[in-house]
Amino acid sequence: NNSAAAAYWGVRRRALIRYRPALQAIKVLVESASLHGRSALPILNAIAATMSVRDRATMSGEFPKSPPGQALRDRLEAGRRIAQSCVTNVFGDSANNAAMATSLGTVLAIGVYEGALLTRPGALGRARFCFRYGAAQVLPSVIWLTKPARTCCEAWRVEAKPLLREVSPRRELKVLGAQTLRSIVAGFLGIAQVMRLVDSSAAAASDYDERVRNGHEPLFETGVQERVVRLAGRESDVTELSVRRFGAHIVPVFEDFSLPSVRRTLAAARTAGSGVDTPFGWHVPDGAYSKMESWGVPPPTVDRDGDGTADYDLSRAAFRVKREWLLPNGPNRRALVVEADSSVGEQALALGAEGADDLTLQECSQGFRLVERLATEQKALQADDAVIRVMLADASRQIRSGGGAAMSLRALVEEHDEADIIIDASAPLIHSIVAWAETTGSGRYLLFKTENSEYYASVRSSLKARGWRVADFEGASTKQRKSLPVLVYEETTEDSVNSIESLLRKNEVNSSMVCALLDSVSGVDEL
Repeated sequence: NNSAAAAYWGVRRRALIRYRPALQAIKVLVESASLHGRSALPILNAIAATMSVRDRATMSGEFPKSPPGQALRDRLEAGRRIAQSCVTNVFGDSANNAAMATSLGTVLAIGVYEGALLTRPGALGRARFCFRYGAAQVLPSVIWLTKPARTCCEAWRVEAKPLLREVSPRRELKVLGAQTLRSIVAGFLGIAQVMRLVDSSAAAASDYDERVRNGHEPLFETGVQERVVRLAGRESDVTELSVRRFGAHIVPVFEDFSLPSVRRTLAAARTAGSGVDTPFGWHVPDGAYSKMESWGVPPPTVDRDGDGTADYDLSRAAFRVKREWLLPNGPNRRALVVEADSSVGEQALALGAEGADDLTLQECSQGFRLVERLATEQKALQADDAVIRVMLADASRQIRSGGGAAMSLRALVEEHDEADIIIDASAPLIHSIVAWAETTGSGRYLLFKTENSEYYASVRSSLKARGWRVADFEGASTKQRKSLPVLVYEETTEDSVNSIESLLRKNEVNSSMVCALLDSVSGVDEL
C-alpha cells in the first residue's frame, strides 16, 4: 500500500535513521513487492517524497544525520564571515582611517572652541567642561543637533552659574558659526562613512560569494560529522553524483571551478546543504598538489626545526581538517578517508583509449600525502588513527616508462604503495552492460550506436570475451533495431541523451530494450 508506506516512513523516519539496521525493513518491503509481481518504484517514490535532501545520505547508512539547526548555523557563519570582511574593508584602509580621524578631531576641536565661547575665563573646571562638551557634540553634529550647555551641566552635576557666561549677540553668532561648521564637517563625514559602509557590505558579500564559487573560502568547521576528501581533478562526474547523494559529507578538491560540471556540483552542494552559499570544496591548481600555497598555508616565517631556514606551519593552513571528519574505525580509533578520481573528465566512464588521465598518479600521490600532513599538523589525525587512500581509475591501463617498459596501473600502484584501495573505472561498467543485456533475452546479441570508433572497438572486444556479439546499429535492419537490445554511447552525455530522444521519437527502437551510457548524472535528469 503506497500511502501506508509513505505514512509509515513519515512517522518512523527518525527512528530508521537513528537505528540503521531497521533500514533492512525497507529493502524487504521492496523485494516483497517485486516477488508478487508489483512495481517497487511507487513505494520508493513514496518514501523519497517524504525525505529531505539532507536525510538521503543518512538513509543509505553511509553517514550520520546532521544535527538539528545546521542550516541556521550555516547562515549565521556565512553572515559572520561577511560582517568580518566588511569591518576589515572599512577599518583596514589606513588612508581612510587617517581621514576619518582628522575629521573627528576637527569636529571635537570645534566643539571644544564652542565650549570655550560659552564659559567664563578662569572658571574652576573650565578646561574639563570644554573637552567634555566638545566630545558630547560629535555624534549629534552628524544630524545638525547640539546638546545645550545647561543640560550638559545638569547631567554632569556641574553648577552652571559660576561656569557659564552670559552670551552677547556677537558671541552668540560665533557660537552659531561654530555649530554650523562642525555640523557641516560631521555631516559630510557621516554620509561618507554610511556610503562606505554600504559599499563595503555589498563588496564583502560579493567577495565572499566569489571565494566560495572559486574554492578559496575555508570550509565551515562545525556541524558536519564524517567527511571524505575527494581529489576530483579538473572535473569529476562521479563526484557530482556523490555530492548529490551525500551533500557536505563529500569535500571535493577541483582544479578548475569555472567548468560547467563543477558549477553543477556546486549547485548540488547548495541543494544538499542549507541553501546559502556554503563553502563546499577547495581549489588546487593543476600540478600544484604538493605546493603549500595551494592549501592555504601561510608563507614560512619561523625556523621550527632549528636548521636555520624558515618552515611552513601547516597547522595554520586555510584548508582545515577536523577530527570530526574521520570515520569510525574500531574502538577509540578513526580513519581519514581520502579519495582520488583518476578517470578522464567528461569521459569519466569512457571505455575507449584515452590520451592521459585527468588526475595523474603523481598528483594523486602528492594530494594523499599533503592531506595526511595537514591532518597530522592540525591534530585531527592521532597515533592510532589510519589514513585510507582510495583511487578510482582504469586499473588495467598500461603505463610505459621512459625506457619502454610497460606495467598496468594497478601493478604500479601496488608496487609503490600509492593507494590502499583501487576501484576499477571500466570493469564494473562492462559488467553492468552485460547484466542489463541479459535481462532482455536477446540471445547474447546487441546493437551498439556510437560515432566513436574507439568506443565501438573497445565495447565489442570486451563483450566478445564474455560471449556476446556486438553489431553496428547503423548497419542493422529495421527488424533488428526493434527486436535487439540497443546500447547508446556518444562522445558526450548531451549527445547520448539526444540520440535516445531521436530514436524514441521516431519509434526506431523498443523503449524497453534501449540503454544509454551517461558520463554525467545530469543526463539522467534530462532523460
